[in-house]
Amino acid sequence: MHLIDEIVAVKRAEIEESKRKRTVADLRAMIRDTPKVRSFSSALGSGFGLIAEIKKRSPSVGDMRKENVEQALAIYTASPIVQAISVLTDSRFFGGSLDDLWRAKQDTTKPVLRKDFIFSDYQLYEARAYGADAVLLMARISKTKAMKAELRQLFELANELQLDVLFEAHSEDEIKMFPDSAKICGLNSRKF
Repeated sequence: MHLIDEIVAVKRAEIEESKRKRTVADLRAMIRDTPKVRSFSSALGSGFGLIAEIKKRSPSVGDMRKENVEQALAIYTASPIVQAISVLTDSRFFGGSLDDLWRAKQDTTKPVLRKDFIFSDYQLYEARAYGADAVLLMARISKTKAMKAELRQLFELANELQLDVLFEAHSEDEIKMFPDSAKICGLNSRKF
């Protein structure tokens, strides 16, 4: 089993557990009190800039330096070249959490992206309820022929929730899976 397949299997179980603790109706209620969405696409469209990442751990490298992780948000917020902040929310493999996303939303004025292995409507509701301005959707998560339709469905729900979407691909075939109306696309050359 490849690492990404293992991550997705674990994530499916985590989503089911989360649904038992907090329903979509609960998340919708939380969304009503969540701060206004900041435009991720507008932030990226203002010239050269970076999407800076907050990541506590990597499956290949291990734990990041604690002091770097603790200082990252303040440094990114103060930086004139950082336009948006990506927060890894996967707990088992990357050490992150939805609470990290919420804290980032509270402590910066820059748009915040939920970076996780997102393939479920439920995760989009979570993202919005915890303050995300955007989400990452990776074409690589599923190798099914239905993935293009699944990505489009997630994209449409994200738009309903006022979330921008950063699509990620590793190949030309994956790029073809993006909805025609996708505005923000990224190419990733790392091997998972």
